[in-house]
Amino acid sequence: MEVAVVLANTSPSIVLGGGLEKLAKRLEEILPDLRRAVEGLRRVEEKYCRPLLLVESTELDSYFKSMLTPFTFDLIATMLPLSHSLFTRVVEERGFSVLMELKELEKELFAELRPLLEEAAREKKLDSEAVVRAYAAAIDYDLWLIDMVIEVGFHGFLDRLTERAGKVGEEFVGYLYALFYVIMSINSALLGGAPHREDTLKILVEWGSHYAREVEDYLDTLLFLIPDEEYEAVSEFLRELG
Repeated sequence: MEVAVVLANTSPSIVLGGGLEKLAKRLEEILPDLRRAVEGLRRVEEKYCRPLLLVESTELDSYFKSMLTPFTFDLIATMLPLSHSLFTRVVEERGFSVLMELKELEKELFAELRPLLEEAAREKKLDSEAVVRAYAAAIDYDLWLIDMVIEVGFHGFLDRLTERAGKVGEEFVGYLYALFYVIMSINSALLGGAPHREDTLKILVEWGSHYAREVEDYLDTLLFLIPDEEYEAVSEFLRELG
């Protein structure tokens, strides 16, 4: 699947917000396909995340790597209709203001989830800062995606990713969906009550912190590749270097 298509998908954090009563109604007004995506995400969680939580720590790395590709494809298949509807039909009908509204809802979602995650992490003697960092990176990705679409349009965003991102985009996808796999699994254990091995969950939290740093670094790089002004400035600087 093309990198541009993969990176035009919102993170599962938006759909997780559909499970919060305070935000669900407002999200459904923006995202008519939200309920279908929520059900799809539950199937992905049952198929990939809950089994991951029960893998022995010594086998976790090999199991995670073997399941990451099918997880990625299933998550994309779940989120793609929602993302396509958001960036085409909804925006065409209501304009970019709907994306600005969604950005604010994402921030509210993080504000609602943060204390819940911190409390649940502390109860299980986990690094609460690492848990929050992983979630924050997923939210930052959504905010970046929305900002880019607002700045250059949806089709412009796809075109620029295809033309400019190249290997950087391919590498970014790997870290991004690894982060999604980890945070969905952590969410399943901390807020969903899923059975889990304590040592395995602790490792996943550590991985989440690592993937979060990688994702944030790639977002910093892509900020110079998608907007035309920044890209042209970087290109000119590189030409001057010879």
